[in-house]
Amino acid sequence: MIFVIWILSKPNLRKTLKNLVVQFLTSRLVIPFILLVVHVLVSVWLLSYFELWQDHQIKNTVLWFFTVAAVSFFRLHKIKDDLHYFKNAIKDHVKIILVIEFLITSYTFSLVVELVFIPFTALMGGVLAFAQSDVKYSSAEKSVNHIFSIIGIIVVLFIVYKISTEPSDLLQVKTLYDFLVPIFLSCLLLPYIYMLHLYSTYERVLQRLGFSIKDKQLELYAKRRGMINFNLHATNLNRWSDSLNYIDISSKLDVDDSIVEAKRCIAEEKNPPIVPHELGWSPYLARLYLIDEGLVVGFYKKIYDEEWTASSSYIKAGHSGSINNISYYLRGESGLVKQLKLKMNVYDKKYSKIAHERLLEVASSLYFLALGQEINEKVSQRVLKGENYEASLNSKNIRVLNKEWHNANGYEVGFVIENPSM
Repeated sequence: MIFVIWILSKPNLRKTLKNLVVQFLTSRLVIPFILLVVHVLVSVWLLSYFELWQDHQIKNTVLWFFTVAAVSFFRLHKIKDDLHYFKNAIKDHVKIILVIEFLITSYTFSLVVELVFIPFTALMGGVLAFAQSDVKYSSAEKSVNHIFSIIGIIVVLFIVYKISTEPSDLLQVKTLYDFLVPIFLSCLLLPYIYMLHLYSTYERVLQRLGFSIKDKQLELYAKRRGMINFNLHATNLNRWSDSLNYIDISSKLDVDDSIVEAKRCIAEEKNPPIVPHELGWSPYLARLYLIDEGLVVGFYKKIYDEEWTASSSYIKAGHSGSINNISYYLRGESGLVKQLKLKMNVYDKKYSKIAHERLLEVASSLYFLALGQEINEKVSQRVLKGENYEASLNSKNIRVLNKEWHNANGYEVGFVIENPSM
């Protein structure tokens, strides 16, 4: 209440809050959010029907809704960039439940501790939700996750202490409900989140088909065939529709061939063929090389007759206040990558040193994964200085490329590992 009163007492914050509420109420999120509330109410009724939810879980359920359900709803867009979204979601839910719900609802502290701890954890939860909305806040997301990890360790130690000193307070039916009910609710929530993701994917894909196929009858045929062949598989549907941007679809046979090709790639990705090192790399393995660095590569697809490529989204190159960025590219032919490339754009020279240090970190990871050995000092120095360089190692070429922009306000640096024939 103190926090709400403070917001309402500040004209600028009051105006911002009003604009935020108005934008939300006029956005397309209102109906899905209302359906989320309905879904949660139905889930509560279902658990109650099987005697897994009781009235004393009202506060627990409300806390779960704002710390887990709402956060999952607003980070829906991250599903397409996270290959293990639902596994990670369950892990995140359990962490939040353990830290916020289990501790807050199971024990009562002194007033001072409660006034500090509860708003702090709620604030960190809000910061985490906001940080997950955009890749440019990835550094803040990592920091908050570290904070939650530390709090989690403290919680575990505290629970061990309470069990050893006051086991009767913890080992009771209500405490078991406090812990299990949010987990049950999270498991019931995930199907709704996936169906919402599926709906948004279908909406986006069906609109995209209108741009890729000009003939209306052929467009309807493609929509029909896409829905029949990919039904509930949102990722596969998106992959197929994305490939149509680079194909001339002029007949039903072209549509059918594109679906067959998409399914071939999907099957091959599940069981990637072994690619001899001298030939290059498997696209299905190479696209995962830098996922721990935040570089999530899209689908490997044909863009010209014999040229296939894939690229990642951008990550920050160092300082969170900088606009410098790094991206990752694959290039080759069907089933075979012949070139791995990192590209760093330096728009803000003030942070160029930090950007080069970050590029070296990512380049070192790529070097080790692609070549099976640590990056050598000579290559490291060229990356740090952004100097042009070329060398051969184990049937591969390693290059560092520096390109100044014509406006002289910035430059780009490329780090390339490729077959000599490229």
